[in-house]
Amino acid sequence: MQILTVSGLQKTYTTRFGSSKVQALKNVNFTVESGEYVAIMGESGSGKTTLLNILGGLDKATGGSVCYDDTDITKLADTALADFRLNKIGFVFQFYDLIPELTAKENILLPSKLAKKGKTDISDTVKKLGVENLLGRYPSELSGGQQQRVAIARALVNDPSVLLCDEPTGNLDVSTGNDVLSLLIDLNRNDNRTIVIVTHDNQLAEKCDRIIRISDGKITD
Repeated sequence: MQILTVSGLQKTYTTRFGSSKVQALKNVNFTVESGEYVAIMGESGSGKTTLLNILGGLDKATGGSVCYDDTDITKLADTALADFRLNKIGFVFQFYDLIPELTAKENILLPSKLAKKGKTDISDTVKKLGVENLLGRYPSELSGGQQQRVAIARALVNDPSVLLCDEPTGNLDVSTGNDVLSLLIDLNRNDNRTIVIVTHDNQLAEKCDRIIRISDGKITD
């Protein structure tokens, strides 16, 4: 079953002084099946991060559609889009983006608090991610790998339909990156999580079910 359908997606930026336009995405089309593990690969400037930001509702397309099941998020008003993003999409970023003033537990529970779900029991999630003994620590007291595990737990707390990851191992050493890679594979294989990863890491991409290659704003393979 298709969980994500991207059709005719375009993104055009106007330069600072409005003298010219840059087309970052050009008629992008692809689908993602429920439970699939997909990598989006491309060189710097290829449009892959722009694509991921639009998939996550963090940026708006110039044209085309992005549909999760029957919901086209390009047609949602800002408030509805924010609500959809909070409840249906989980984000994992390269630099973790944890709030330094909050403990690991408070960071994990933040999306639930914002969604007013009142969730307090995260025992299963933190145990699976191996951070159950880190909940009282602040981000500055955690290693890079520990921070990324906490960030993944945060991404999962609202039980999203799709997990979007932007270079999730890009800020980690090889050994720690492999641990995070194994964790993502486990989430996909054992929890049937639908995961879309933007990466330039061939090792990471080769573990995915499928690789979508993008160059100069267009899908090439």
